[in-house]
Amino acid sequence: SIFNDLGLRYYKDKNALIDDNYTTLLPSVSSTRLLVDRSGNTWVTTLRNGIFYLKENLVSQLNFTSDSMSNNVTQIETGPNGLYFVTKKKSLYLLDKIKPRFLFDIQKYELTSIAHDTFYNRLIVGSAISFYLDSHYNRRYIPWNLEGYELSDYAVIGKIYCFNKSDYFVNSFIGVSLYNNLEENQVFTTAGREYVYKRVFGVEKLSTDHYLLGTLDGLQSLENEEFKKLGSYPEELHTRVNAIKSFRDTYLFGTQGNGLVLWDLDNEVKTISKSDGLVSDNIEDLFVDSKGYIYVLTKAGLSIVMIDDHSQITIDNYTTFHGLPSNEVHDIAEYGGNIYVATSEGIGILSDVKHNAETHRIHIEDIQVNDSLTTSLDKLAHNENKVKINYKTLDYTMASSIPYRYRINEGSWTNTDATYALYSSLSPDNYLFEVQSQNMDGIWSPSEKVDFTISPAWWNTIWFYILLGLGLMSITAAFYRARLKNIGYKNKVQQELSQLERSALQAQMNPHFIFNCLNSVQSYIMANQKEKAMDYLACFAKLIRQNLNASAEKMITLDQEISMLQNYIDLERMRFHDSFKYNIELENIDDPQELYIPPMVIQPYIENAILHGMKTKKGDGLIRIRFLKDSDKLKIKISDNGDGIKSTRLEKRKSYGMSITEKRLSHLAKHTGSDHQVDKTSSAEGTTIDISIKLTKKV
Repeated sequence: SIFNDLGLRYYKDKNALIDDNYTTLLPSVSSTRLLVDRSGNTWVTTLRNGIFYLKENLVSQLNFTSDSMSNNVTQIETGPNGLYFVTKKKSLYLLDKIKPRFLFDIQKYELTSIAHDTFYNRLIVGSAISFYLDSHYNRRYIPWNLEGYELSDYAVIGKIYCFNKSDYFVNSFIGVSLYNNLEENQVFTTAGREYVYKRVFGVEKLSTDHYLLGTLDGLQSLENEEFKKLGSYPEELHTRVNAIKSFRDTYLFGTQGNGLVLWDLDNEVKTISKSDGLVSDNIEDLFVDSKGYIYVLTKAGLSIVMIDDHSQITIDNYTTFHGLPSNEVHDIAEYGGNIYVATSEGIGILSDVKHNAETHRIHIEDIQVNDSLTTSLDKLAHNENKVKINYKTLDYTMASSIPYRYRINEGSWTNTDATYALYSSLSPDNYLFEVQSQNMDGIWSPSEKVDFTISPAWWNTIWFYILLGLGLMSITAAFYRARLKNIGYKNKVQQELSQLERSALQAQMNPHFIFNCLNSVQSYIMANQKEKAMDYLACFAKLIRQNLNASAEKMITLDQEISMLQNYIDLERMRFHDSFKYNIELENIDDPQELYIPPMVIQPYIENAILHGMKTKKGDGLIRIRFLKDSDKLKIKISDNGDGIKSTRLEKRKSYGMSITEKRLSHLAKHTGSDHQVDKTSSAEGTTIDISIKLTKKV
């Protein structure tokens, strides 16, 4: 480079310097110093115009200087005389020594397709009225004229494919057609047929009379002039397929939304998407060059996919940052060892060598909390929850169009072009903020991280909840204790009342029993039977002692009750001059000392049997007492051979002791749940009383 007032001159090599063959880069600028950075970009300082930044483009551009010529290149293709291209779907040009040569315009219709028929070395031009050009630029009409299907100024020919000398596939907006040659009418067409036609965007031949079609709704096949839906194919190919190319032992599919799909038409499927490095998942077309490189054409730039013999994938991306005229790529052609890229802003020529751009570290400029700058984020208050983080990456190769992405606490990434992240209302928590920037090759930088904590309000702290919980527990415990104390007091009072009631009933019974015994003693004394009176008093004293012990207990064992009954009956036999006998029987009872019943429950019924049943007996009276254990109940049967229902006095008189006993049993059932049952039957042969008491533990 040479510095002078005429600008910065660029010489390609030493020979160019000797021949004074240069290119002026900065005309009319006085340059002073020059620096080439690590990325190969040039920085130039000047006397009066500041600093200039000259980016090293990996793509050279063909600049069209004619005012009448459009830079919107829609088609590019090799042909019989070189490289042909179409601008604005109207004009056809030949690239002659990197200068465009105008051939002709299509006025009425759009020029939608050019295809190189390599078998006959001719260029097929597709429009509503189609023709081909030979090497002498002669135009010859093709009889597949579709002018009858004209749609205003919109051409009906979509794309033309030349598969071999006798196999031409024409894709149009009204159907598809097959031709054996260009001089005769088609051998097959879908135009005018009644069938559900899906617009075709991509075609690849599988075998004779068998084609694979990319349509609006996914893949279809055309086999033996019949459209068929594929029985089973990858889910990724159920969407719009814009391009199909054969590649080695598999097929490439450019999809709308699912990226590049590789499928061997059997089981092996591989998808390459934006997450793998493509510039976009919306693919417009595909191209495979002589080296086996796959060119992925999108409206966001160009991706070159290289797959080695070990199936390792490398992706190079080209966008306007690399010198591409536009990110909207329409077509690609390979000619003279170069790759020509047709874009909406002109034609670019790719460089042979491309190295991935370096990643640049992102810089956190400042942090704002509640709209105020802060230097510390160690611990923020609960109301300091509006956080704005400003960041920036210095990458002059991408000017001001640097993509960023950020996330918090390893959540999903947020993509943005803004140089800040704003969180307007963060809840109390620990936070990790990460931000990355992307270079021109789509590579993300390492994360720049910011840690900060927003403390909860005091009423939302764990200690507050602990204290609150302890307070509530204390109040609950105090209330519970008071409640238990109240319940305990009520139970105690109720127990005392029950005890007093039980004692009162038993106290009513004891004088009644003593009264009967004293009557017997009195009768002995009046009869001057002193010895019998003494024996009777001894037996009576033993019974009184047993009764006093039993009266202090709520429950006594069955063997104690039987002992008391024996003493009582013996006393009554003495009083009645042995006019009756008695038996006590135990059935299904092996441990009477382990069974508990209320005291003196049976005695009143035996007393009734003696007084009213044995009164008229003269030695032939019999009282039978039978105890039977049935599950958790004790069944007692008291039977005698007295007068039974013949005694009118028995019917009219009710035993006072039996009445008290029934009250005692009712009281017991009410307060302990121990149910009871008393049944009485009487006949001329005697009286039977059945008592059923639920056995219980001692209380």
